[in-house]
Amino acid sequence: MGEWEEIRKEGTRTYRMIPQEESEADSCYLHMLAENRIPGLLPLERREWNDVRAYAYDISSKVSLKTYCETRKVRSEQLLRLVKDLENALQTAQMYMLEPDYFLLDEDMVFLEAESGAAFFICTPSAKAPWREQFAGVLRFLLEKIDYREEAGVRMAYELYHLCCEEHVTAEALRECAERSLREPMEEEDEESRQEEEEIVAGERGFEDGSRQDREKSWEESAFPRRKRLSGTVSHEWPAKAGKIAAQYLLPAAAAVLFWYIWFGR
Repeated sequence: MGEWEEIRKEGTRTYRMIPQEESEADSCYLHMLAENRIPGLLPLERREWNDVRAYAYDISSKVSLKTYCETRKVRSEQLLRLVKDLENALQTAQMYMLEPDYFLLDEDMVFLEAESGAAFFICTPSAKAPWREQFAGVLRFLLEKIDYREEAGVRMAYELYHLCCEEHVTAEALRECAERSLREPMEEEDEESRQEEEEIVAGERGFEDGSRQDREKSWEESAFPRRKRLSGTVSHEWPAKAGKIAAQYLLPAAAAVLFWYIWFGR
């Protein structure tokens, strides 16, 4: 049936081929994988080429994580999506009695759907290492592919890698770590925005207080000088004017009255 190929096309379908070991021929896990369509896992078919038995995983309309990273940088949203999809796939696999360490995790074996970016995984008894160790290798690969212009993505990748190197880490813990890494910069930005708003409000209040004080001072300067001028006129200028009026009008009138009284009063 032709030479062995890791990627094989059959009509409109594309398959990722993995050789089957003799000890796995009658594995109950293979029957479980072949007879069920398990969410998050690539569908499995068993094939044979030139007497070589193999697992054929349908990867139609999907690209490997390695190929995906050749044309773009990974950002925090995609990394979080990958961790969430892995957690969901591991949880679902356990419902079908499939061991987490049967996941084959590396950049060539994790596939992303072209349109949605959803991650799909290969589950096979051929896996040789615990899933945590394998996924740490995936994260180590992604550290070189992360978009270093995005602080949240860089923080997430490093924190996930260090956490994944711990012996008893769970997929849930990885997902919580990724969500926390994405949330912390937003909280910091919210805190900075709140402080800026408080400073603006405080500045506006100070401006209003200063404007009110300026208005009061301006009113006092405009009102009280006139009052002072008026009071100064009454206290200093009025007696002099009153004396002049008395000398000019009142004294002659008083003298005339006195003369009339003396003259006619007799």
